[in-house]
Amino acid sequence: MAIRYNNPTLPCRAIQWDGLQKELILDWSIPKGRKRYQTLSSWDQGLKSRYNRDEKLVYQAGAIPGDWLYHSELEPVNAWKETIPTKVRRFVECVPTGKMKILKLTFKCPPFADVLQINPKLAWMIFVHGKRNKLDISQIEALCSLKQHIILGELGFCGSKSIVRILRKFSECNARPEYIYGLVEMLAAPEPRKFFSHVKYMSGEQLSLFLNIPWLLMVPFGKLVSTLDSSWEISRVKFLYEKYASFDMLPFLGRVKSIPEMNARYDAFFNCDADKSRKTLTRMWGLERLLNLPLPEGRYVKALRTLKAIDTQSMKGGLCLRLYTVDSINGTISFYVIPTTPTPLTISVVKHDGGELRIGDAKHFNNVLPSEEEYAYVQTWFKSALELKKHGSCDADLASVIVSEAQLCSIARGDT
Repeated sequence: MAIRYNNPTLPCRAIQWDGLQKELILDWSIPKGRKRYQTLSSWDQGLKSRYNRDEKLVYQAGAIPGDWLYHSELEPVNAWKETIPTKVRRFVECVPTGKMKILKLTFKCPPFADVLQINPKLAWMIFVHGKRNKLDISQIEALCSLKQHIILGELGFCGSKSIVRILRKFSECNARPEYIYGLVEMLAAPEPRKFFSHVKYMSGEQLSLFLNIPWLLMVPFGKLVSTLDSSWEISRVKFLYEKYASFDMLPFLGRVKSIPEMNARYDAFFNCDADKSRKTLTRMWGLERLLNLPLPEGRYVKALRTLKAIDTQSMKGGLCLRLYTVDSINGTISFYVIPTTPTPLTISVVKHDGGELRIGDAKHFNNVLPSEEEYAYVQTWFKSALELKKHGSCDADLASVIVSEAQLCSIARGDT
């Protein structure tokens, strides 16, 4: 009995399963052209492939179809896959690419089949190595007859028994090819080997996280991440790492040991209550911890070096500086004060994309704008500070800053 299946999404026109001949038939015919068919025999018949054109045999041993056929869930394909031993199908499912060719190699090369059933990821690496170096069946057999840690060395990696054991634990991990190679390369170091030796299972998404953020291997938070199994939790880990790294606060994240605590840290950044979020960040950063300043101070220009100083100036100056707590920690905005009379002048320096610095706001108490003379003084300090930062504190540059400020110091003292 033949089962024929037409589907417009298939690369071929139709697929048919011949239950009597135990063959899968793929129709590659062109409309109003020659009839072209490819047949693929069952597992018991050796997965042999042949091509026919206008009912004439063209190739007796043609190339087998690609992985699209194995991934198909069509009824004829499922009937063909039922001829493959269940154990073989199970382990072929564990390899990321080349499933159809690995099936053929498994049938033709018993030593390779043995490695596939013991360590599917290592078997896949052998397959890729043989394909790249154009090894024949006898060479692959010779390679597969070696001990697995020696095989790793022959493939160009660190030949360690512990790496072989870790690879075996990752047999059912749905990892992409680059993640498998990245894992083997990472395991050459003792610290990652020690970490992964205590991991029972890890998904491909989790593995990519550790490969992209090796810091997780060194902190207690990494052990928690290895137990996560949902995509939204892993996405939270990525976001938290980016935020804490940008604020230079990774030690606070590294101490997290539970999912509720991780979610609380996440909510600290995305809570609708902005004031609560700022308080959380301020508590973690510390009121007295020094901030990174992009520009040096001047004779009459003093920097707000801590969050406490920013809070104090925010209350004294009637300004909303505390709204920029996150940006202050991140280094994208810094605040400076000129003690003019009757009220000090608060200046913000903003770091734009590419690291370019610009003057943001310059305001007195209750957001009163400065006079033209005062703003000219701010611009003079800003240009001098940029030059001083760019060229260093050599005498000529420092002198230019002192002279420029001396010419306008009367404005800073409120003598105008």
